[in-house]
Amino acid sequence: MQDKFKTKEQLLNELAGLRQRVTELETSQTRLKQADEVINRLASFPGLNPNPVIEIDSSGEITFFNQATKRILKELGMSRKDIKAFVPENLIALLKDRGKKKKYSLFSEVFINDRVFSENIYFVPRYNAARIYAIDITERKQTEETLKRNLERLAIISDTASQLLVSQTPHLIVEALCERVVEHLDCHAFFNYLVDDERNCLRLNAYAGIPEETARGIRFLDYGVAVCGCAARDAYRIVAENIPSMADVRTDLVRSLGITAYACHPLFAQGKVIGTLSFGTKSRSMFTEDELSLMKTVADLVATAMERMRLLQSAEERGIELEARVLDRTAQLRRQAEMIDLAYDAVILSNIDGTIAFWNKGAQDTYGFTREEAIGKFVHEMLRTKFDVPLKDIEDRLRHKGRWEGELVHTCKDGKEVTVHSRWALRHDEVSGRAEVMEVNRDITIRKQAEEALRMMGEYNRSLIEASVDPLVTINPEGRISDVNIATERATGYSREKLIGTDFSGYFTDPEKAEAGYQLVFKEGIVKDYELEIRHSDGHVTPVLYNASVYRDQGGHVIGVFAAARDISERRRMEQALRESEERYRTVIESGSDGIALVRRGRHMYVNARYAEIFGYNDPRDIIGKPLSLTVHPDDLPVVSEINDMKQAGESVPLRYEFRGIKKDGTSRNMELSVTGITYSGQPVSLIYLRDITEYKNLEEQLRQAQKMEAIGTLAGGIAHDFNNMLAAIVGFSEMAEEDLPTGSPIVSHMKRILNAAFRGRDLVRQILAFSRKTEHVRGALSLSPLIKETVQLLRASLPATIRIALATRASRDTVVASPPEIQQVVMNLVTNAAAAMKENGGTLDITLTDVEFESDSSIFDPDIEPGEYVQLAVTDAGVGMTSDVMKRAFEPFFTTKKAGEGTGMGLAVVYGIVKGLHGAITVESEPGTGSTFRVLLPKVRFDEPLESLEDPRIKKGTERILFVDDEESLVEWGQAVLGRLHYEVTAVRDSEEALALFMEDPSRFDLVITDQTMPKLAGLSLARKLLTIRPDIPIILYTGHSDAVSPEKAKKAGVKEFLMKPLARKELAEAIRRVLDARPCC
Repeated sequence: MQDKFKTKEQLLNELAGLRQRVTELETSQTRLKQADEVINRLASFPGLNPNPVIEIDSSGEITFFNQATKRILKELGMSRKDIKAFVPENLIALLKDRGKKKKYSLFSEVFINDRVFSENIYFVPRYNAARIYAIDITERKQTEETLKRNLERLAIISDTASQLLVSQTPHLIVEALCERVVEHLDCHAFFNYLVDDERNCLRLNAYAGIPEETARGIRFLDYGVAVCGCAARDAYRIVAENIPSMADVRTDLVRSLGITAYACHPLFAQGKVIGTLSFGTKSRSMFTEDELSLMKTVADLVATAMERMRLLQSAEERGIELEARVLDRTAQLRRQAEMIDLAYDAVILSNIDGTIAFWNKGAQDTYGFTREEAIGKFVHEMLRTKFDVPLKDIEDRLRHKGRWEGELVHTCKDGKEVTVHSRWALRHDEVSGRAEVMEVNRDITIRKQAEEALRMMGEYNRSLIEASVDPLVTINPEGRISDVNIATERATGYSREKLIGTDFSGYFTDPEKAEAGYQLVFKEGIVKDYELEIRHSDGHVTPVLYNASVYRDQGGHVIGVFAAARDISERRRMEQALRESEERYRTVIESGSDGIALVRRGRHMYVNARYAEIFGYNDPRDIIGKPLSLTVHPDDLPVVSEINDMKQAGESVPLRYEFRGIKKDGTSRNMELSVTGITYSGQPVSLIYLRDITEYKNLEEQLRQAQKMEAIGTLAGGIAHDFNNMLAAIVGFSEMAEEDLPTGSPIVSHMKRILNAAFRGRDLVRQILAFSRKTEHVRGALSLSPLIKETVQLLRASLPATIRIALATRASRDTVVASPPEIQQVVMNLVTNAAAAMKENGGTLDITLTDVEFESDSSIFDPDIEPGEYVQLAVTDAGVGMTSDVMKRAFEPFFTTKKAGEGTGMGLAVVYGIVKGLHGAITVESEPGTGSTFRVLLPKVRFDEPLESLEDPRIKKGTERILFVDDEESLVEWGQAVLGRLHYEVTAVRDSEEALALFMEDPSRFDLVITDQTMPKLAGLSLARKLLTIRPDIPIILYTGHSDAVSPEKAKKAGVKEFLMKPLARKELAEAIRRVLDARPCC
């Protein structure tokens, strides 16, 4: 979350906090001095002194040192021979010359490694020696330095904060403040950019530390360019450290100036970025948190000053603007009053109690009352208003919503009633604040008469529909009949009341084909000559050809299908009648929703009101006589003009096409146009039907995106179905083969491993389906060899022909705990990385899988690796290789040696994360010009127990008669065999229609039916429904390789007793059979 703009009070609070910290530091310094006094008292006891005490004679020999000296030397990583590090360089000379000077003590500071020692040196004349008492003052020195810098920081902020808040020229104070900060932080440059809204970029406001010529070159800076542009764009502080060694295009500018560390803070005002303030140094590679905190405080001060200056300027500008707006508003109100009086609509302004306060000329023309007669009267009493809803409800809506709109009936002065479309708005007088109601009433009496005429026309159209000899029907999106005509009643033998609400497909000899037909209409929009057979209630069949199309509401949304059936025996006669019926229907519908125009030689000869409305014109006369360029986009005008000319010349042109239209306000809209050549007033013209399809185009694009996502799931389901069929055959025949083997045969263990592999394949299919539904993958025992082989096979097609993959699996046991997607991600990323390195010269890419074992005393390259057995996956390329520096960073996120746009730098980082998550390790070996080898170590799964036998002696058998149906030959053979071994009497067929015929011959012949779901001609669920229709008590088991086509709930609702997924183990099938058969009622 970005820092927000600070107020003056917040800044003063921060200054108070700094003063408090200075006081605390001064207290710490006093305590250190007190500690020094205690230590000095211990100086007389060298052996007990907790600080180093050293004695040295004039020859330079160390004659004594205490235990504290040893301890300090050890802490410093030094030995006894380094003890002279505590002896000042000139001490020996002073000892030899001590007779010339009477001073018997000396104070000195000694720096050893990163620590500072204060030394009190006392001369002992009796022994011609000196005794050194050393105290570690490193912390005190750091405290003193911190105190000094905080005092300087406090001075900087205190001296400039008040000036910035009151200065009329804050930019000058900014320059002075930043120069002090630069000096205080040992920086060499600063930059202050402000937002330039007109140019939509940043403008350099103040700077230091760069030549003027360089400053001119960076005076304006785009968002997202360099560090300042990125900080302003992202509204976030950016700190760039170790700039010379870090490749980042954002720091190219400051790097060229020799800057090694750079910090840029966005300036905020009212939550909005108004600029940036940045500092750079050439002597260090990073900043401390205290330095960054000071920069942030300074940035807040600068932001406050700049915002204050902006607010002052804004206030001055707003004062001038307000004065101009008052003058403009006065003139505007005068014009509005004149315009309202010229409006055709009746505009009435009344007090909240209904007393009329304003009555325009439009109201006088509408109702006949003059302004003098109306003012002061109660509006609804004078006009004798008739409401569809109570007046109280309207007033309540006005109070809560501020508006109301509806139809009213008023009585004019001459007694004539008029229907008006009334819009009410609650407003308040700008001077007195009094509540008022403004009514705008439009006389729609003529429109209401037209609507009544339209209703009568609708009834007329209904009579035409009923008069049709063709069965006509409308179908809702759920496939149910919403309306029919009398001809449909005659064709089906059912009344209109019984037909409405029932399933449309239920009245045909082939319901599934009928259902597919109307679904095709919803998908394609129209279907022609779709052949079906209508079954009459008395059993006779009528062959028909259906023509159907969708119909829409006024918003353009599909709400159903309109279908018309033709008796094929009277096809020609009916074609003409249907065409006339459709033409009349289209004329009625399109006259209200589509624009119609007559065009000749590029000019509008006639347009209807809808055509003018589509293009934003109130009156068709605004378009009539004008060229096509008035309504057609300039880029599409040549094509539209050419098509019209060709049509008028009798040439063939597209029946419908699309173009971009231009509305009156200049906006562009997508239009669909159909053009027909006719003769008008003796001249060839183009008859145009126009529709605004902008919203339809948007919906089409959304539909396309939805269909793309649906295709992913469909593809996964199709693969799962086919693969499960293959696995079902493998499992079934493997179980039978194992059963046929003699006890103790070595092949039994092989068969068990085949079954284990098949069941892992089943789990893989489920994971594929889980992936298509975007669910989590579950880790488990996983054999690497088959998965790596499959992944390599998929990758071969995507690699250049110059690269050959050599795969060798030598691991004796390759089972690890992982999920297939994780292993596939590792292999794909490593192979893709290797292929990129071999892009130029090609060669062989080696992939090997071997055993590796680490003993407890092994020299292991990765400290996180535990001793034990591992599977090693090695990927070796013949590419360009890597330097040692590149190898060190190979697994860093976003690190890449590829060109911009060719790689993200995340491939190897993802591999590293997956391997570590699997408790493994990864290494890389490479030299420039010799290629690279990546080694992945994954711990093996321990199999301490032998594989369990897949044979369960408790499998139940039976002698019932079973009908087994599957379109896969191998699965039919398996079903015949495995059910026979369970002692059942089996009839196995590959054709679902053949199975239906066998069942119909003798429904009592079978005790159970087992059927696949996905089969040609007749699907499993449809077969089940037909069988249950013939014999409702027949038990049915439905099994499938993919469950999206039918769910367990849907199967159960249809009467199916068990729903199973391929591949099936014999035990699973046997138990399901017994559950179904044993659940039958006793005889």
